[in-house]
Amino acid sequence: MYVYQDSPLKPLGRHFVVSNHDVFYEILADSFQEQLIEPAHPEYGHVKSYFQ
Repeated sequence: MYVYQDSPLKPLGRHFVVSNHDVFYEILADSFQEQLIEPAHPEYGHVKSYFQ
């Protein structure tokens, strides 16, 4: 919030920073949920396709 202290624009939502080794993701959202997807999960193939 200190960044916007003197600004008429106020941030909506929250700021999340997720890091993994040398990759950082910044997420601006109302909420954030992390979940481990095991190979038996029905969406495993879909999620895996993003990381190949």
